[in-house]
Amino acid sequence: MDPLTNSLAAFTLSRTGLGRLSRRGEAALILGASLPDLDYLSVPFSAVNLFSFVGGPFHALVAAPLLAAGLAALLRLHSRQPIGFASLWLLGLAGIGLRLTLDLLGVDGVQLLYPLDRAWFHLDTLPWFDPWLFLLLLGYAFWPWISHLVNLEMGIRKAAGRGFAFVVILLATGYVGYRAANHAEAISVIANFSYAGSVPLREACFPDTYSLARVHCVVETDSHFANIDYFVGENFDATEAQLLKRQKQPVWQVAQFQSTWYQQLSNRLRMPYWTVFPADFPAGAHEAVMQDLILAPEPFPRFRLRILLDSRERLLEETLVVNSWGFDRFEITLQR
Repeated sequence: MDPLTNSLAAFTLSRTGLGRLSRRGEAALILGASLPDLDYLSVPFSAVNLFSFVGGPFHALVAAPLLAAGLAALLRLHSRQPIGFASLWLLGLAGIGLRLTLDLLGVDGVQLLYPLDRAWFHLDTLPWFDPWLFLLLLGYAFWPWISHLVNLEMGIRKAAGRGFAFVVILLATGYVGYRAANHAEAISVIANFSYAGSVPLREACFPDTYSLARVHCVVETDSHFANIDYFVGENFDATEAQLLKRQKQPVWQVAQFQSTWYQQLSNRLRMPYWTVFPADFPAGAHEAVMQDLILAPEPFPRFRLRILLDSRERLLEETLVVNSWGFDRFEITLQR
């Protein structure tokens, strides 16, 4: 989940009364929800960290109490009056817990059990940026100001209370539940069809950023990958799926075995799709290109790995192409 939505969600939670449990309690909740973003500090050292490290150790359950303790200590240090450490720690921990929950609902996932288990957990319910959830929370953030102006105009002195914060939380929860129901429906339907004459080996779906009725899905079979746009409540036609033929394995299996970038990315990948074709140079060489159909779908893939093999299938160079949030594009090449 994007940082702004996380902060707005923490702000809304603080207005239910939790932020008043301690001095600087609201700051503890909001800053706690932002603390896991410390893993972005690793990106300048290596762009591959954007996919192999972000969402990892700082999002682990074991790190949460340590991060909350550090936050509580800093808030006490910068306070002119004594503040109870325990209350700040609990509020910071609540903010971190909210953040981990929102990230768990996304497609990218988090390594909740790091370092015991480096698996990425994800529920695929929300996109990385959900404009409708963002607008709901942003509207609440401005509501006290809007409510104050309306009350002045109408001659009412009483401002909106914390009850509205609970209403917004209930609306947000219902919205997430609706997204989750759409995801479950899409999975259950597409799994019952065959694609290019083959039954699914596995399937995965992720929500459309803007449309609430569209769910994007990928199905893997023995011979193909199928890209699917599923529309909730409509009859599904499996023949409209975009079929991507799976390439012969030997070349790209050798490529991924030799690739440094692939070894760092492999634990994060969901549906890696390889294409292999002859390279222009040197003679007899092949180029293998990998993209992940879930984490880096078209038309704006977040990353792509290109590997060049010589005629003896030895790695000559590998290039990681990164599109950072669709704005910056850069390439990192390693040569052998």
